[in-house]
Amino acid sequence: MRFLPGSVLAVVLLSACSSDTESNAAAPSAGGSDPGTGGDQSASGGSAGHGGTSGGGSGGSSTGGVSPGGVGNAGTAGASGGSGTDGGGTPDSSTGSGADGGATPDSGAPVLPCGTDCSELDGDCTVGVCDADAGTCSAQPKNEGGNCDDRNPCVGGTTCASGVCGGGAPTCALPTGIGFGTPTDADVVGAKSGDFSDACPAGQLLIGWGGTYTQSGGGATLFYLASAKGECATPSLEWSIADEAYVATASGTSFLPPRGTDFFATYHSICPVDEFVVGVSGHGYGGGAVVGLDVSCARLLVRYDAGTWKLEVGTPEELPTAFKTFFYDTSYAGQCPAGELAVGQHGGNYGNVVGGLGVSCAAPSLN
Repeated sequence: MRFLPGSVLAVVLLSACSSDTESNAAAPSAGGSDPGTGGDQSASGGSAGHGGTSGGGSGGSSTGGVSPGGVGNAGTAGASGGSGTDGGGTPDSSTGSGADGGATPDSGAPVLPCGTDCSELDGDCTVGVCDADAGTCSAQPKNEGGNCDDRNPCVGGTTCASGVCGGGAPTCALPTGIGFGTPTDADVVGAKSGDFSDACPAGQLLIGWGGTYTQSGGGATLFYLASAKGECATPSLEWSIADEAYVATASGTSFLPPRGTDFFATYHSICPVDEFVVGVSGHGYGGGAVVGLDVSCARLLVRYDAGTWKLEVGTPEELPTAFKTFFYDTSYAGQCPAGELAVGQHGGNYGNVVGGLGVSCAAPSLN
């Protein structure tokens, strides 16, 4: 046996003691390889454990390796949190959690089956309700018999009935009807005029035309107006909460005398129920044929302003073309003056068909 000098022996003993201490630190106190418990939905992925080469990661607010040291598995990550690099997981693109956490990305926005919360249909007497199966909103009645405001400055005491605010009693004079002044003829669409003039019944307005058009012979396809029959209706006033005004709607349709000769193709160019004719435009060809016809319509409202009811004619809107040919040599427009509406038709003949069609206009007045 060989004896070491005392100083060398002390170094060896010190080294051995240090090795035991390091070995003990490397051994996990609770199994070492057990994964940490997932935390509280705010995982940071994990940081290195004390004493080990790479510590057990922390998944959530709990630690990955239960006690310091060792190469513990990554902790179970919560739905959101830090980067989780030391925990051994692969960062998730949306939550940043370690891949071992299995977190599902969350957009943060609720999915609405109707695409909206339907609140735009809420009112004094209605509530917007979503039909999830159809994916559409509808207004359902509420506040039955309760007080409501219909925005009419001359009516008070209104209540809800089946989703509609109405009833009540007048607090000032209300408009009762609409009359019209002396009509004047606007320009015709086409080259012919002076052969007919037909007025709507008293108190009615023109709402459009029905009739036919035909096709010329020869190599070119030319559609042209053959017949026209004006339709008229009475403007009835109905209160509109949305417009905060009385809106005239068409009721009680009547017909003007048919003009021209009927052929094979029909058209029906009629204004929406709350609009009336204010003019026509179109094209002509060859000095007599009407080869395109467009009808313009506008709303008629009665609005309370500065203590009195006033009539208001809305902005004209053109209906889809009744019929047209893509080539022509003349354009025409016959519009009523601003603030007037059509109360009849007039025009001329081109052989046995209509060669010109226009409107007769008058200014409305409150009765």
